[in-house]
Amino acid sequence: MANDTRDVALLLRRAGFGSTPAERAQAAARGFEATVHDLVARARTTSDVANAKPEPRFSTPIDVAAIADPTQRQAAIRDNTKVENQESAALSLWWVERMTLTDNPLREKAAFVLHDHFATSVDKVKRGALMYRQYQLLRDQGLGNFETLVQALAIDPAMLLWLDGNDNVAKRPNENFARELFELFALGVGHYSEQDIKEAARAFTGWAYNRKTDAVALRPKQHDTGIKTVLGTTENLDAAAVVRIATHRDDAARHMAAKWWSRLAYPVGQDDPVLNGVASSFAATLDTGVLVQSILLHDAFRSSAARTGLVKTPVEYVVGTLRTFGVAPTDVDAARALRELGQVPFRPPSVGGWPQNEAWLTTATAVTRAQFAGRVVAKANLKTVNDAAAASRPQVLADLLGVDAWSDATAAVLRAQAKDVKTVTALALLAPEYQVN
Repeated sequence: MANDTRDVALLLRRAGFGSTPAERAQAAARGFEATVHDLVARARTTSDVANAKPEPRFSTPIDVAAIADPTQRQAAIRDNTKVENQESAALSLWWVERMTLTDNPLREKAAFVLHDHFATSVDKVKRGALMYRQYQLLRDQGLGNFETLVQALAIDPAMLLWLDGNDNVAKRPNENFARELFELFALGVGHYSEQDIKEAARAFTGWAYNRKTDAVALRPKQHDTGIKTVLGTTENLDAAAVVRIATHRDDAARHMAAKWWSRLAYPVGQDDPVLNGVASSFAATLDTGVLVQSILLHDAFRSSAARTGLVKTPVEYVVGTLRTFGVAPTDVDAARALRELGQVPFRPPSVGGWPQNEAWLTTATAVTRAQFAGRVVAKANLKTVNDAAAASRPQVLADLLGVDAWSDATAAVLRAQAKDVKTVTALALLAPEYQVN
């Protein structure tokens, strides 16, 4: 591919979920910088063709506490669990379908990056409706003001249940949210003390989600109103004050700059000099959309380190492949592929989120990807590949998939199988060059 097309192919992979040759050609004609500005500006709007897809539906759980008979209560619990599992699976597939359909890719990509960053799982929350509500929060506010987003997440129902906020009371402060706020969400390891966590936990006491009323409220009698010292500030701090202090620190700016750089360009620590400019500008405004734009426009974003710096996560691999070939997730059992690959939306493995890069390149995942690739080529319209001469098919596939170039080894394998359109296409989907995001 020409250099300008290679650049926009990289951009549309990292700021979305891949692209078709036509989308890359349009972006190249528009210009790289103009495309970045367009992506960010559009991501700040609600416009999206995927909005036409019906929202997921959720039922009201049976109130088991109101059932006196033990046998009937156990039956109701089983019924609730069955419905919760069905609705959670449907919600996950719904998001994959939305990612596949979207014409506002950065908005969905940002929501997914932040879902990984503020990792919350339906396995503990139990209610798909609450996970959907959190998704909407991440999608709608994810590229806005960072403090505003964290303030909302601190009292988000799914987050409160995930990190045991209901158990955080004045007499027995629960440190879970305070710890993750400092360690993972805002500051990073080494930029706070254990005493900061203990004091911050006191500030978050009293907030709880009531499953019966579906409401979050501060329980005044359970809130610690005493003087607290957090990150050098001493006063009667409440939850909002602690979030404000944490998110406005320079450490937070560098932490989030490192997070976004590591998801858009290549992995870095928050002390990496490449972050200096983007972190300082983010610190001044806390505007995440501007931070993302600054990263995408940074010279290092188009460097060789960036081009080979990330491996596609399972969601990126599956969704990107489906978008390229215009195949629906349900036609190839994408949900099964993601379960077997180990990345199901709304089910991160821990508060630390999913792993990155080499963790996805295992023998087991290679087998699953091969099976998925086989299902895709069986459903896809391969006319573009079929119409090309056999000798040209490796290059046609590189152009179709947005791959800069095949290595000599990969090209040799593809040439050897080029007469069989389905086989050569499946092999291209499994090639190392396509596994790089």
